[in-house]
Amino acid sequence: MKRWNKILIPIFFLLMIMASLFSVRSIVSMQGYAKLINYLGIVRGCGQRIAKLEVSRQPKDNLISYVDGILSELETGEGKYGLSPLHDKDYEQSLSKLTREWKEMKREIYQVRKGSDTKDLLSFSENFFDTANNTVFVAENYSNEHIQSFTRLSIILSVVAIFTWLCIVLIYFRNLFHLQRKNTNLESIAYRDDLTNASNLEKFRLDAEHLLASNPLYKYAFFHLDFQNFKYCNDIFGYDFGDRLLKQYAFYLSEDMNEGETFGRISGDKFVVLRRYNFREELLARQKAVDSRMRAFAMDSKEHYSLTIFGGICCAEDVSSDMEIDSILDRANFAQKTVKGQEERHYAFYTDSIREQMIEEINIQSRFNDAINEKEFLVYYQPKVNLSQGTFDSAEALVRWQTKDGNLISPAAFIPVLEKNFLISALDQYVFREVCSFLKKRIDDGLPVIPISVNVSKIQFYNPDFLHIYSDIKESFDIPDGLLEIEFTESVGFENTEYFLEIISRLHEHGFLCAMDDFGKGYSSLSMLKDMPIDVLKLDSLFFVNSRDSKKDLTVIRGIISMVKELNIQTVAEGIEEQSQVEFLKTIGCDVVQGFYFYRPMPSEQFSQLLSR
Repeated sequence: MKRWNKILIPIFFLLMIMASLFSVRSIVSMQGYAKLINYLGIVRGCGQRIAKLEVSRQPKDNLISYVDGILSELETGEGKYGLSPLHDKDYEQSLSKLTREWKEMKREIYQVRKGSDTKDLLSFSENFFDTANNTVFVAENYSNEHIQSFTRLSIILSVVAIFTWLCIVLIYFRNLFHLQRKNTNLESIAYRDDLTNASNLEKFRLDAEHLLASNPLYKYAFFHLDFQNFKYCNDIFGYDFGDRLLKQYAFYLSEDMNEGETFGRISGDKFVVLRRYNFREELLARQKAVDSRMRAFAMDSKEHYSLTIFGGICCAEDVSSDMEIDSILDRANFAQKTVKGQEERHYAFYTDSIREQMIEEINIQSRFNDAINEKEFLVYYQPKVNLSQGTFDSAEALVRWQTKDGNLISPAAFIPVLEKNFLISALDQYVFREVCSFLKKRIDDGLPVIPISVNVSKIQFYNPDFLHIYSDIKESFDIPDGLLEIEFTESVGFENTEYFLEIISRLHEHGFLCAMDDFGKGYSSLSMLKDMPIDVLKLDSLFFVNSRDSKKDLTVIRGIISMVKELNIQTVAEGIEEQSQVEFLKTIGCDVVQGFYFYRPMPSEQFSQLLSR
């Protein structure tokens, strides 16, 4: 029986497929025949219609073009009407005659339009009608013959279909076994992430529950991992690069997994990991090693992307033993959010204080829109002193949050929260508008003004509408060119140099000055500065704070500032608090100093008074 099944079933299914294909082809052919005959009828009627119109001196060139298109497609099979030529000798001869008579009829039409008598045209139209009519009959005969053939074959195929159905019934139980095996494969697919082939959240949850239950004597920790600003990575470098990062990170995590451990990708750039450990230091060391490999991969790629990864860790021993996996992951996520956006800390363990911190951050996030609308954010100004002149000739706009009850919230408390929740762009634009309003009022009052710099976050910079928004605000306040300076962090400049150069160039076209902020924090590359048309380079205080007693450091920094000045870039040292630092900066030729030694950030009213002296 099995032997016969192996022989008969393929034959029956092959016949079934052939029957299906033949039936489809038959239906399509019959539809094509009907369509072809219909268009032949149109040609037949149009011939007479055109002749009557020409006789009555009402030419219709579009109708002639219509007939031209149909006849051409009937001959070649190429055109917009979907007509296929019939491969029948009688039909081809009749169609050829019809085409010739149409050409003769068109020549007579043009003679009539020149003034010739219409009798010949009427005669041509009658001949054309007869030929078209005959062509229709030939096509109908051809179609009828094929329909009869189709009918006979359909009866035969119906009988084959009955036998095929009987065959399907006979092998029903065999198919059941096959379906069971296929369901097993589908179940495996349903638990895997398509892109990285890592476990999805459901599979990770099941595996984690099994591992915890099977290994009660082991200590386990849950990780919640996330890339910083991954959305903007996709927007700027493209989804192909983003996908490569995700697949490579999954590969590195898989290599790090030991027996009794698992990981998964739960969404976007978010990964979860379950690791065993003896000491918590092991957990950090292993994760840092994985992330170090990933950062090197991103930086060594042609995109030279500076990737930052943040992680939260929740140890199972720190929570209730009956807590669900999702709740433990939530706590790891809470921990991760407390460090996301920070430059120094990238990992955090969940503690009782984490939840309180998250509540405070949620409070900041929820109050933000109302604070913007009610102008609780205040712009402070910190003057910058020109060392050669001994007076300030520019300033930087900074932001403070003063609540309704008069309390000030530190920027260190709310800026990171706004950054990681993608709200910082709204604050950037708010500060920029306030600065423009401040300058506009002084200009209208005839009071002196100086250039003011405003900070632009990485998220704002990568906003496709950034340049359009800022130039529109500048123009709406009618601020003269050269009074507004845009500050970017150095990481923005070195992550995507080509895009950075394009934005700088377009900012200059709209009258903005451009500054690179925080130079010296780890991304610094003097060789790249020569290709960056920035106006100002701001040196971070850490860049020179320990250089006063070191001749070697003094030589290096003097060389850097000298080179930067050769590039016609103004140098600004920020965070200056001591006289010895000022003297050192004068010695090495620094242009401008900003810091508490000269001025602290001040409210706009106080700054306005200082500016008016």
